[in-house]
Amino acid sequence: MKTALLLFTILFSFSIYGQELTGVYVKDFDLNDGKTLIRTLDLKDDGTFTFHNFRKNFSIDKTKKSTYGKGTWRQDKKIITFFTDKETDIDEKYTLDFNETKARFHSKNPRDKSDRVILPSLTFFESNIPILENFKVFKK
Repeated sequence: MKTALLLFTILFSFSIYGQELTGVYVKDFDLNDGKTLIRTLDLKDDGTFTFHNFRKNFSIDKTKKSTYGKGTWRQDKKIITFFTDKETDIDEKYTLDFNETKARFHSKNPRDKSDRVILPSLTFFESNIPILENFKVFKK
């Protein structure tokens, strides 16, 4: 009985932590010279994700450009590891390969009772995608 109760408690705590992690993360820049950059990462409950990188007015011809990525993610403590299956996740639209991409989850510690506001965020610290290296997105 004690073992079953312990197992239930552990599984329940992991499910609560996972729910805190899922959601939409965004970082947007509106630069003074008319340039716009928006990066959106959507972590879903089923272990999948989508990523959208939108750029406007970054090239000489002042065009809009979007790049996309999708795949699966796995959590190990506060580290999120992303995976892309090259056969099913990469096509004409979804061109970014997230294999070997890792991010660290940041949030306010539940034991921290101060008035300090810490927005949940992800900081990418390892990636083969140059735009993600040392990049931080905030949960909406």
